[in-house]
Amino acid sequence: MPKVNIHYGLFVVRDVLMPLTDNPMPNNPAIVRVTRTEEKRTDVNLATALLLDCFDNDCDEVVVISNDSDLIAPVTAVRQRFGKSVGVISPQRSQRRSSALAQAASWSYGTINRHHFANNQLPAQIADANGTFTKPATW
Repeated sequence: MPKVNIHYGLFVVRDVLMPLTDNPMPNNPAIVRVTRTEEKRTDVNLATALLLDCFDNDCDEVVVISNDSDLIAPVTAVRQRFGKSVGVISPQRSQRRSSALAQAASWSYGTINRHHFANNQLPAQIADANGTFTKPATW
């Protein structure tokens, strides 16, 4: 689909030393090694693409699938500066979604789950002017 762009970020995994929260000896904190996964640059990559699409007037409406409240400023800017509709869909369960991000959007939807995907797929085979296309069996 030439008008749909997916922008990925980066996850960094590293071992770090951190204090144990349920330390039985408060004056002598226990330190443990944990594996920490951190998202890097996803919000900046998405915000940049969102703003560039609006600067170039390449969209009428955008849908952001994220729960990152760091996107409130670019979502607000797109609505106010460019007058575009911005929808936000949370990739997490509704009770864990960012209400502040949802409020910044023109509209929001709680989450998309397997049920939504299963009920909104194209038929197994479709045809257009370029030929016939068959959905892979693994879908």
